[in-house]
Amino acid sequence: MSPESVGAAGATEKCVSLFLRYQNNANSGESASWSCSDRRSEFRSGATRVVDKVGLTTEVPVSADKLGKLSDRLRDYLIESAVQGDPITYRELAHALALEPPRTIHRVTEALEELMHEDAVAGRPFIASLAISKIRGGLPAPAFFACARRLGRFVGDEGASDARAFYASEFNAAVAFWGGDGWS
Repeated sequence: MSPESVGAAGATEKCVSLFLRYQNNANSGESASWSCSDRRSEFRSGATRVVDKVGLTTEVPVSADKLGKLSDRLRDYLIESAVQGDPITYRELAHALALEPPRTIHRVTEALEELMHEDAVAGRPFIASLAISKIRGGLPAPAFFACARRLGRFVGDEGASDARAFYASEFNAAVAFWGGDGWS
């Protein structure tokens, strides 16, 4: 059975085989070319792009030790925002954390929910309240309120003034706590 006939696993083996042949030829000084039509254009989260000296782009997993866990990096960035006292949009966070598509906003919101859980367990204001949706008039996305409800902090209506009042209170508490000396 040829690699082409065994689906994705075979395609991956074919790509690896072609790449190894490319590396051997390039290292020996021979002319080398490499292409694989089965390569994906999207890179996994937790991976980075590396371009070698001949212009080949490959995907390399990034260890947690190198970049740190996304939620930890996000908390560090939000603490800096708290010191300034300014909210930041999900897209701005994705850009600041150098996240690449696909699903950049989704990964940010997942990490924000993780931070909300950590803050709830520790009895701290939600640092995630510093992150807002560009299209919701200065409020976080509905998932913020749903998560706060699951964690027992929000009992109002997400679409009413309850949400705005809860958010303002949580945002001010987060700025005071995280922007001051409360967390150190």
